[in-house]
Amino acid sequence: MLCDNYFTVSNPADGVSLNVRTLFHRFSSDDTKMSGNGLGLSIVKAICDYHDWRVEYAFKENRHVFTVHFR
Repeated sequence: MLCDNYFTVSNPADGVSLNVRTLFHRFSSDDTKMSGNGLGLSIVKAICDYHDWRVEYAFKENRHVFTVHFR
């Protein structure tokens, strides 16, 4: 979803929320899954920090929901 002040991206989940403490760290992984997050979310966080935007994560209706708020 794209709006004037934010956009949202969501992906299907396997019934488990991601670890919000390490979510935006490079190559972080959760003990419950084999592969980690790689660089993608840390790059998103770096871009948001640079532009003074805010990125947030939510786990809703078995979906991983990422929202970037523009300022």
